[in-house]
Amino acid sequence: MKPNALISLLVGSGLMLSGCSGDEPVSPTDVDAGPQLVVGAPGTPVEFDVFLGGLGPGIPTNPGECIHVTGDGKTHFNHCIFLGPVGGELENPAPGAAVVILTGVQDAQGNGQIAASFTFTATWHSPSGDLTGTFEGNVQATGTFGLQSGRLHAHGTGGDFSGLQLWGDFQEPGPPPGTSLILVTGTIRGSTD
Repeated sequence: MKPNALISLLVGSGLMLSGCSGDEPVSPTDVDAGPQLVVGAPGTPVEFDVFLGGLGPGIPTNPGECIHVTGDGKTHFNHCIFLGPVGGELENPAPGAAVVILTGVQDAQGNGQIAASFTFTATWHSPSGDLTGTFEGNVQATGTFGLQSGRLHAHGTGGDFSGLQLWGDFQEPGPPPGTSLILVTGTIRGSTD
């Protein structure tokens, strides 16, 4: 399900001239027209997915260290590390393109709360051309019968993504193997100066 959003995209440099009379010509060399992408509120919609893997689909790289089941049937996740590729409008097919570190608790039915931090490097097939960089952020999720859904926020920390913000919703599409795939619908906001 896509959120309704108004798209405001300005390509190129913004220009505001003041103090000039109508008789004075302005030369194009008087303006710094360096390349930049400016995304206006509420942002540019983007859809992508992250496949969570490690030792296998949905299995972290460190299961013996991070997953513990208590006597009351609750499963505790403590810094479980998942690696996976990114696909869609943000894309990087490398197996370790995304790193997700997950912490939380779920009961025997798969209900509970999860928090995670993540980093991924990808290419964004943006309206103004391909941009490549890194996003780092956090996730808050609620599990209902083993399927996670929630909100995420990330900021651009490298490459063309510096200065950008990623806000979004995510969900798992279904029971295993669907629980290994995270679908994200979000918006990218900011300016790549």
